Amino acid sequence: MTDRFTQNDALLSAARLVAGAVMALLAIVAVGMVVGTVFALTIARDDFIGNLASDGFGPLAYPLMITAFGILRSVEQGDPFQPVNADRLRQMAWLALGGLALGLVLTGIGIWFDGKESALAGDVPGTVITGLTLTLTLFALARVFRLGTAMREELEGTI
Repeated sequence: MTDRFTQNDALLSAARLVAGAVMALLAIVAVGMVVGTVFALTIARDDFIGNLASDGFGPLAYPLMITAFGILRSVEQGDPFQPVNADRLRQMAWLALGGLALGLVLTGIGIWFDGKESALAGDVPGTVITGLTLTLTLFALARVFRLGTAMREELEGTI
């Protein structure tokens, strides 16, 4: 009974066509983003770091991106549960925590030099909550990857 309703449904066909077109467009955008990221992280590295700094990102943004890129590459190769990825995630967590601490110190110095309550101070609680959430999530993911690696090794040993 369901086949009779779905075989000649023009709306369903149009939805499939639109969904296919959107997926193709997203695939093209994804390829462009990967190519752009690889270009920014390798060939145009110095310009990229300068742009990050001028956009307000701290000096730890580039190491975070390189570490994340290594994890993405291992996922692409089909083997994300490797000890090195657990280490990368832990490094990212420490970098995020260091970036948060550095940001708080620099904000405090900016407020101190300004001599009055600065506009920067209003963003501090949200930034702290976001930074701590990111840091804790990265530490948790590092643990998940470490346990996943151990479980896979144990499973391979029993087969």
